[in-house]
Amino acid sequence: MKRTKEIDLATMRKSAARKTTSAKSVMLTGTLLVTGCGSSGQEAVVYTTAEQCIVENPDSRTECEKAYDNAISEAERTAPKYNSQRACEMEFGYNQCVQSQSNSGWFLPALGGFMVGRLTGGGYDYGRPSPVFGYQNSWVGADGTSYGGRSDRRVNVPKEAFKSKPTTARTISRGGFGSKIQAKSSWGSSRSRGSSFGG
Repeated sequence: MKRTKEIDLATMRKSAARKTTSAKSVMLTGTLLVTGCGSSGQEAVVYTTAEQCIVENPDSRTECEKAYDNAISEAERTAPKYNSQRACEMEFGYNQCVQSQSNSGWFLPALGGFMVGRLTGGGYDYGRPSPVFGYQNSWVGADGTSYGGRSDRRVNVPKEAFKSKPTTARTISRGGFGSKIQAKSSWGSSRSRGSSFGG
């Protein structure tokens, strides 16, 4: 009985009220952050092949094929380049690298897929596809930006994801791409914006 008398019920009520207020503040902050991200980003979808795009968008066969071809060209132009297949595979995995079409001494990651942005009207912008590469369990762009897990096909990306990337004119050392991804971490978090792989 004495223990019950020693409990200050008023203090306990204030504590509960503080927790409720704190929880509301956290929820409001989270809502503002999500709203902020949504206003500066856009929805996108990743297709691993032109056929996958065509199956999901049967009225856009020509657009899907052209987007895939453009993504292959962009990947050749902007992907990180390595002096050897082994150096490339140390970053991207066994059998995940191809020889460059423009320079037979270079190796680059194989195209994992292409990403197209969703338009305000509901369709997709096939005119500006962005190549993505499979890096460990993530989709990454040529500049090292991670766009989510490889099982994710619908992703939220910053609008600059579809801006033209600089041409990669030199090779990078083993481990360089992984360092770039760590520096950029995931979109929406505080990440440093380093230079791209272009020379």
